[in-house]
Amino acid sequence: KIYFSNISFLKSIKEQTKFASRLKHFLILISRILMIAFLVLAFSQPYIITRKQLNHTKTVSIYIDNSFSMRSQPKKGTQLDVALISAKKIANSFPDDMVFSLITNNGTQNNLSKTEFFDAIQSIDFSPIPHTISQVVNNFISKKNSSDLFIISDFQKNIADINNLPKDSTHYINFIILENQATNNICIDSCWIDNPVNISGKSVSLHFSISVFPENNNIVTIPVSLFINDSLRSVKKIDLNGKQAVQDVFHFRNPNTETVSGRIQITDYPISFDNEILFSYPLKNKFHVLSFNPNVNGYINTFFKNDSQFIYDIRDLTKPNYTDITNFDFLIVNGIKTLPQSIEQIIQQFLAEGKNVLFVPAFDGDIMNYNTFFSKLHVQQFLHKNKFPEKIDKIAEHSEIFRKVFKSLDKTTKMPEVTKFLTTKRNGQDNSRIFLSTETNTGIFSITKYKNGFIYVLSVPDIKENKLFFTSPVFVPLLYNISTASTNAEEIYYLVGATNKIQITVKDKLKKADEMIHVLYEDNKNEFIPFQKHSGDRIFITLGNEDIYRQGFYTIRLKNTVLKTVAFNFNRQESDLSFLKKNEVVNFLTKNHYSNYEVLDNENHSFTETIKTQNKGVTLWRMMLLFSLGFLFFEILLLRFWK
Repeated sequence: KIYFSNISFLKSIKEQTKFASRLKHFLILISRILMIAFLVLAFSQPYIITRKQLNHTKTVSIYIDNSFSMRSQPKKGTQLDVALISAKKIANSFPDDMVFSLITNNGTQNNLSKTEFFDAIQSIDFSPIPHTISQVVNNFISKKNSSDLFIISDFQKNIADINNLPKDSTHYINFIILENQATNNICIDSCWIDNPVNISGKSVSLHFSISVFPENNNIVTIPVSLFINDSLRSVKKIDLNGKQAVQDVFHFRNPNTETVSGRIQITDYPISFDNEILFSYPLKNKFHVLSFNPNVNGYINTFFKNDSQFIYDIRDLTKPNYTDITNFDFLIVNGIKTLPQSIEQIIQQFLAEGKNVLFVPAFDGDIMNYNTFFSKLHVQQFLHKNKFPEKIDKIAEHSEIFRKVFKSLDKTTKMPEVTKFLTTKRNGQDNSRIFLSTETNTGIFSITKYKNGFIYVLSVPDIKENKLFFTSPVFVPLLYNISTASTNAEEIYYLVGATNKIQITVKDKLKKADEMIHVLYEDNKNEFIPFQKHSGDRIFITLGNEDIYRQGFYTIRLKNTVLKTVAFNFNRQESDLSFLKKNEVVNFLTKNHYSNYEVLDNENHSFTETIKTQNKGVTLWRMMLLFSLGFLFFEILLLRFWK
C-alpha cells in the first residue's frame, strides 16, 4: 500500500475529470442539435429577398435588338447570334412553367412557353426598323404588365438614348450589353432636288450629302455614281475629310418618260445598307391652266398662249363650264369685277385639293365684294385704288417663288413701275406673306396658305397702263414659277419603318368606288392592299412599317394601271456605329439614381445564377448544408480526440 496524504488534491482531479466529461457531452449534444437543425433548414431551401420579385407573376419579357448594327461579327457569328445565346441563358434561369414575351424591332409575341420561346427566337432576322432603348422601355411600361424586362442590345449610341429613360419604380429593367467595337462607315445621308415640279427634258439639280463615321482626320476620295432609270448617268469623285458631311450636286436632264427612278451609289464595306439612296419623282409634259378672264387680250393670257408647255383654257362667266374643273393644275381669276358665288366655290375647291390660285382684281372692281371673300380665306384686304405710279422697291429674292431669278439685287438694279393698283391693308387676322411691295411699302403681291393650297393675290390689274410691270423681268418668272408649282410638291423618297401618307390623284382612272389601290414591290411578287381613303378623285393611302420593310421601288396601282412609283430607303439612324461601354451605362445609372435598372454581364460564368438571385433572392440551402456538415465534423473531432 502506498499512502497518499493529499486527499484534497485527488478530490480536485476527480472533479476536473467529471467537468471535462460533462463539457464534452454538452458540446457533442449542441453540435448534434445544430447539425440536425441546419440539415432541416437546408432541405427547406431558405433565401433572403434582395429585390422586389416578379409581383407573384410567372411572366418575363425579353427584348432582342435585331437592328442592322447587330450584323457586326466581333467573334464567331454576328452580334444577333450572341444575343440569342444570352436570351436562352435568361430563359433557362427560370422555371419551366414561366411564361415569356419576346420583343423585337418587328413586334411582340406574348404568352410563350419556354419551348415556344426557344422556337420563336430561331426565326428572328435583322430588321430595318430601329427602336431606341427609351422607346422599348416606355412601350413595355405602357402595357401595364407586372413582369420584368431584359434588354439585350449592343447599345449603339444613336439608339441607346439612356438620358431619356423613365425612372419607373414598378418594374425592374435589366441591360445585357453586347460589347462591340466602333466601325468605320461611309454613308449617303440624303438627297433632294430644287424643283418642286419636274418637266420632261428639263435640267435638274440633284443634291446629295455623304458622311463619315466616326469622325477622323483622314482624307478619303470615293467615286459616287448616279443611275437614272437603271442607266449610269454620271460618276464623280468626292473628297471626304472625315470631320463633317460633304454636300455635292449632280446636274442632268430629265428623260422623256412619265417617271424618274434613280439611285446614288457608293462602295463601302463592311456596312453596306446605306451605300445607296433611291429616289423617284413624276414628270409632267404639260400644265393645265384654267382662267376665268373677261379680257382675252390681257398680258397674262398672252404669256400662256405663247408657251407650248401650258394647255391654257380661258372661260368667261356668260357661258361657264364647271364639269371638268378637277382636271386643271392651276386656276387664274383675272379681272372679274364682282365675284359670283360659283367662282368663290371653285377657288375654295382648288385650294382644298392642294392646288393653287392666282387672283388679279379689276381696277374698277367691287372692293367690298373682294374683301368679303378674302376674309373667309384670311387674305389681306384691299384698301383703295391708286392712280399714281410707284416703283417696285422690295422683292423677296431668296424665296421659292423667285428662286434662280436674281443673282443679286442692289440699289443699281432697275425695278419695274406700276401705274394703277389697289393698295392693301393688314387687319391682324390675315395669314398673308408679302413678296412684292412698292416704295411706299404697299404690298402688291402676297401669298396666303388656305387648307391644302395657296392663293396668290396680285394687286396690279392686268391692263395696258401696267404694261411695264407685266412685261418686266420680275413678273414673267414670277408667273411661270407659281403656275408650274401648282402641282403638289412631293417627296422623292420615304423611309422604311415610318408611317408615310401619300396622296394619289386618279381622275378618270378610278371607275368604281369599290376598286382598291394595290402596292407592288419591284420584284413583282410581293403585293398588298394598303390602308386607303377615297375622296372624290383623290386617294389618300398610308404605308406603315407593317407594309414596307425592304428598301426599293414600289408601284401604286389600280388594276394594271401604274398611278405612281415611290422609293423607300432604310433609315440612316444606324449609320454611325459607335457604342456605349458597360461602365458608361453603369456610371450613368448610378449617378442619376436609376435604382430599378441593372447591367448584367452575360460573359460572366455566374450570369444565370445572378438572374436567379435577382428573382428568387439569395438562396441559403448550401450555406445551411455546409454548417450541418461542419457541426458533424466538429462532433467527430470531439469523439476522436477528446479523451
